[in-house]
Amino acid sequence: MAESILIGIRSFRQKDFENERELGDTANSLSDFIYGKDSIYFHWAKRVKPSSRKYNVTDGLLLDLNSKPYGFWIVEYELASHSISSHVQPQVINFMRALRNPETLREIQLDLYNEIRNNPDKRKRLEEKAGKEDLFYFLDQLLHEKLGVLVVIDEYTAEFEDVLDYLSIRAGEVRVLELKRYTHGDENVYRFNTLSLDETVTPAPRKSKQDARERPLHHRTWEARIAWASPHVKEWVETVKGKILTAVPNAIH
Repeated sequence: MAESILIGIRSFRQKDFENERELGDTANSLSDFIYGKDSIYFHWAKRVKPSSRKYNVTDGLLLDLNSKPYGFWIVEYELASHSISSHVQPQVINFMRALRNPETLREIQLDLYNEIRNNPDKRKRLEEKAGKEDLFYFLDQLLHEKLGVLVVIDEYTAEFEDVLDYLSIRAGEVRVLELKRYTHGDENVYRFNTLSLDETVTPAPRKSKQDARERPLHHRTWEARIAWASPHVKEWVETVKGKILTAVPNAIH
């Protein structure tokens, strides 16, 4: 069911994005609002290599300089209508593997440095954060600290949350931003979450061990939940674990 937003006496009705490219172009036009004015966003289709396998292509790269610790994100734009298991999940896993490849990180560092050096606005933003440090060295430090995959999606469904929650625990840091569009005639308004921690759409925090003692037995541990689950869910979990272990050895302990 489509949502509506009432602004004054005008009703803006939700309008879906036609494809990932339109979603990405919209996010790019709103990048200072979504990612923060202190961040540096690159709307690049950058080829990254997980290891010896074929290349994957990013939708964007982001230097998160809003607050320390600074971070680097591979940005992936997705539509909720796409298959999570066959489309979204493999992309995220391969990007996480790419972030573990020193050769890939060095290529990204060189590309970012050359772009920033030739872009006065981006260079000024980075210099303000780097202070007296050499920009190339500052980028090198940044690319070896907080790394992850940032998924921007048009609707953050419960199914999508479950999968990314699992990937965050088993494969690496994955965060999600939701971006929606509403229209009234030729006017557009947008509803989105920002990259700041207090506004980002993230899975609900896990309860403490004390809280767990008050829950049913089959809710207290991951293993207990799986044992309680239906055969279909068990099969899906084993498939996901197999893909992660193949892509990121030793990721699951």
